[in-house]
Amino acid sequence: MDIASIPIGTDYRSHIHDSMKRCDVLLTVIGPRWLRAGDVGTRRIDDPNDLVHLEVAHALERNIRVVPLLVEDAHMPAIEELPEDLKSLRFRNALRVDSGIDFHHHIDRLCAAIEAIGRSLTVPAGVRVGSPAPIPSPPQTLSSEPKIDTRENAEANAVELAEKRRKATELTEEKRKAAWLESHGREPIVIQGNCSLGRSPQSAVVLDSPKASRRHAIINLQNVGEFWLIDLGSSNGTFLNKRRVHQPVRLCDMDQIIVGDSSFTFRQPQEISDELRMTMAQQTMRQKANIPVWLLVADIEKFTPLSRSMVSEKLAMLVGGWVAACQEIVEEHHGEIDKYRCDGFLAYWHDDEKSAENVAAVLQKLKQLQRNEPRFRLVLHHGLVASGGMRSMGEESLIGKEVIFAFRMEKMAGSLGILLLASAAAKAKLESLMKCESAGVHQLKGFEGEYEFFKC
Repeated sequence: MDIASIPIGTDYRSHIHDSMKRCDVLLTVIGPRWLRAGDVGTRRIDDPNDLVHLEVAHALERNIRVVPLLVEDAHMPAIEELPEDLKSLRFRNALRVDSGIDFHHHIDRLCAAIEAIGRSLTVPAGVRVGSPAPIPSPPQTLSSEPKIDTRENAEANAVELAEKRRKATELTEEKRKAAWLESHGREPIVIQGNCSLGRSPQSAVVLDSPKASRRHAIINLQNVGEFWLIDLGSSNGTFLNKRRVHQPVRLCDMDQIIVGDSSFTFRQPQEISDELRMTMAQQTMRQKANIPVWLLVADIEKFTPLSRSMVSEKLAMLVGGWVAACQEIVEEHHGEIDKYRCDGFLAYWHDDEKSAENVAAVLQKLKQLQRNEPRFRLVLHHGLVASGGMRSMGEESLIGKEVIFAFRMEKMAGSLGILLLASAAAKAKLESLMKCESAGVHQLKGFEGEYEFFKC
């Protein structure tokens, strides 16, 4: 909301509050300085009377659809960086909007998503989305005698409640699985974990077309209910809604995918709510915490300028070929890709007797790959994480402060100009398998104290 649009003499807090009653979708543009804006020593976002703070807080409180738009290579703020009444913004799924070659593709996706939200809104006449739900009247009883719960009634109620929770959990799992591909002449293809597409007989979706590469593309399930499309450097490209895919991109319901001569419609009609994401994350932290893993973050350097300087086809083949080469190296040495990002990925290894040797072998091969284009950074960390999802489905998403630590390391590696940065914990585990030298002691944003890092 522009301050100029608020009538003079009007209490802007009340104006924003009233405007939120008529709002179905709020777009929150987040740039690199979104958290840091303000006078020296202060942050505007911490001021409860700041316009942006008020708008976002009101929208979150009323459960309005809040869409964070990430611009200029910004990342979602960590939960500890947000004021108390904005912390749930961290769990709202974001959309990246680049100013380079993918700008129109990203804006098309945004407009299509907003239109889909509009079509899905079915509300009674006179009621706006975001309005508080009506409070039901208490049930009337025909008996004048007070109802007293006996011990048997209490036990029966507890059993009934437990059964409802069990069924709700089963329904939740079914909703998480509810994604598939539709294509003329084919049975619906249910997507569980990674879904590979190509001419190779090992592909989950085998394509009998000379225009398709052997390993053409993959659809990767990550986090809770997120499906990402990744082209693997194919010669003829992968197209999403008639635009060539240049980097990993998240899929939405009814997206159109073209691979070679084959056309697919991605279906995921059941939306994963923010409440469900938060609930599952909390359950994960309780049930599957403290798992020792190696964390490897890879990130293409200066991706936005690179995307502006190359034509579409060359950029797609460059990034896709890099992703495919990295994936092959990681999986060859028993690692897994946990998350794909627009310009990189997070890989991991469960800590076992062979993991240090596998990680060292991957680092040596990736260092050789760093001699070619695109230029990319690597950071290595070792720590305890929580693991979500179901490994049997090919979905195991890592969360926890050590994951955040690794991504913060990647930012610091960029500022230090180091192509391979290791934490002290990772360096100690590598022992004599790789030569490393101290890169100094540094503070890491969001973490107390100082940490020593190593250049390998």
